[in-house]
Parts: sequence; C-alpha cells; structure tokens
Amino acid sequence: MASATMHMNTYKRMVELAEKDEKIASRLELLTYRVVEELYDVQADPDCLVNLIADPKYQKELTDLRFLMATWMRETQDPALNAFNSRAEPKALAEFMTTQNLGAQRRREWRHAIRDSIRKANTEKVAAPERAEPVPTQP
Repeated sequence: MASATMHMNTYKRMVELAEKDEKIASRLELLTYRVVEELYDVQADPDCLVNLIADPKYQKELTDLRFLMATWMRETQDPALNAFNSRAEPKALAEFMTTQNLGAQRRREWRHAIRDSIRKANTEKVAAPERAEPVPTQP
C-alpha cells in the first residue's frame, strides 16, 4: 500500500542510497513493505528490526496494548478508530487510506490556492501606481 511518505524527498533519497548501502536498503524494505501492526522489544532490538507481533510469548502484551490503543482512540475521537478495529480487513484499510489521501490532497490544493491568491494580491499591489498624477485645475 502506498503512503504519503513515499512521495517525500527523504524517502526518494533513501531509494537512491539503498542501491549502495545495505543498511539503508534493509530499512527501506521495512518502510516499503510495512505490515499493519508491529510490536518490538525496543530494549533488546533498539532498531526495531524483529517484529514480535506473531510471537506467542507476547500475545498478552499485544492484547493489552490493543485494548489501550482502542480506548485512547475512542476517548480522543480518533478518525482512524474504524480502520484500527478493521485492521485485519485489507479493503477497509484501503478505503480509509483513500479517504485520508483525498483529504490530504484537498488540503494541499487549498494551501496552494491561498498561497497563489496572496502572491497575486502582492503582485497587483506592486504593479499599481502609488498615487495618480494631480489633475490640472483651471485658474
């Protein structure tokens, strides 16, 4: 699934560097083919390279963390709550991401329209004469 991150300069630069750097290539693969949920032992794996989400040893912690996350999302009226609750359904996640991407696109277009409007107004101010020549009066 594509994300907004993939269109950022940092991601594009990582793609370039990954051709020559194995560590960056490994990180890029993780970012590109990211799974829906991740669970890491940050003390044992500070680079978060080993996803423990399917490890039976961590299922109680996973259940507890999912509950805490859903509770917090409800309390904060997080718009991603339905997607979180439907995380095992690729269609539901794809629909959520499509909605989010459309919203982001609309916000970008809105910001650009405002910026262009301000530039146009500033250009017109510069182009307009400061004051008109006085009209000659009759004696």
